[in-house]
Amino acid sequence: METRPPALEKLCRVVVYARVTDIEGDSLTRPVTLGYDVCAQLHLRDLHNQITFEGYDAVHCLPHFDSPKYIKIYILFDFGVTGSLSKDELAQLPHYVFLATRHNGAWSVNKFIHEHELTSPIHQRTQDYTWGGKVEQDILEEERLLQQTEFSFQAVSGDVSPLPHKQNFLGLSRAS
Repeated sequence: METRPPALEKLCRVVVYARVTDIEGDSLTRPVTLGYDVCAQLHLRDLHNQITFEGYDAVHCLPHFDSPKYIKIYILFDFGVTGSLSKDELAQLPHYVFLATRHNGAWSVNKFIHEHELTSPIHQRTQDYTWGGKVEQDILEEERLLQQTEFSFQAVSGDVSPLPHKQNFLGLSRAS
């Protein structure tokens, strides 16, 4: 029986099963392209793929996403990432699996397959992927450490005024 959750939680992991050649555009941008469509249909908002302290959406590029062949693959999305999670915390987040199909040039991702149980093979396989992406989490942590160091330096020097700029060289937004 197909059902669709009434609304996806802000923090959740979504697995989409799709035919790669149905995703328009460059083969190397397929996961992000699909991410925008998935986010628009499931979260009713844009994909937030810029790493910020306020949160971002991570796109995990699983093998064969750039294949020229007529194959189906899984693409993994983490929605609402604001920091790292332990494996136990990640296991407790809602996980959803969708089949994405193309109809008249538009994606349909409302065909909900199931919210898989913690013991299902798909759920177990997704646990191998770091919440929010390993590289992205490292960048976020480095930025937090840099920001703490700058604030500590300002406090020691007696200058506690806000930083003169809102973004650093990585393009991450800073709190005022």
